[in-house]
Amino acid sequence: MTATFRYSAADPLAVEIIFGPPNAPQAAWYVSRDVLISGTRVLTGVGDVRLWPVWGAGRDGQVHLRLGHPQAHALFTIDRSALIRWLSDTCRLVPPGTEPELLDWDALTKLLPDA
Repeated sequence: MTATFRYSAADPLAVEIIFGPPNAPQAAWYVSRDVLISGTRVLTGVGDVRLWPVWGAGRDGQVHLRLGHPQAHALFTIDRSALIRWLSDTCRLVPPGTEPELLDWDALTKLLPDA
């Protein structure tokens, strides 16, 4: 299955992963960039998103990405070194820790229900 990873400074905390071929129905998942970074080193994630490194295949191994709950999920294998390079590019665009400076807090608070 094809997966396209997208990152934007407009939504600096999330990575959009689009699954499926370009000319067919696709599914999008949003995953925390921090979770992806951690998943290249250790088991991480909660709920429907889990990542962990798998050593062996390839120079730097792979990363498994599980989407869905344990009884009904999809498991994807990602080249670890390619993911690390891509994540490094996102970190050059928006250094870790600076994400809150880029968020539109006024727009976000308008999304909250009235108290």
